[in-house]
Amino acid sequence: MSTPSSPGGPSLKPLPPVEHPAGADLANNKILVVDDEARNIFALSALLRRFHVDVLSAERGAQGIELLAHTPDVDLALVDIMMPEMDGYATMRAMRGLPSGQRIPLIAYTAKVDSGERQRCINAGASDYVSKPVDTAQLLRVLGEWLSAVPVHSA
Repeated sequence: MSTPSSPGGPSLKPLPPVEHPAGADLANNKILVVDDEARNIFALSALLRRFHVDVLSAERGAQGIELLAHTPDVDLALVDIMMPEMDGYATMRAMRGLPSGQRIPLIAYTAKVDSGERQRCINAGASDYVSKPVDTAQLLRVLGEWLSAVPVHSA
């Protein structure tokens, strides 16, 4: 079943066959997804759960900050840049001010692909950057690299 595409619609390519990304084991990690678009949250959550990732989600930057502040065992956060009220830049800067936000990778993802966007994300606190539409293989590779560099948080 295909979903119609719209300017604010899903920005993920179809799910790849279930395979482990090269050298990465995502299982037993907790990832926070912050995106104002419910369809993106759904698609990312479905993908990550295929790899046995515990997924938390927030539809606003402030909600994502609150979740991170009260969920110290989050291992990584995926943060959309183009959100209303509080954009991803402000969200990541605030997350970096939290004790748990200082230790975890923050991965920015956005449809803004103009020159300098990656650096703007890094300057706001991102550990890495993935452009939309998200290539699932690239996303899984980036997540695997960052999660393998950070010890899995034990409950």
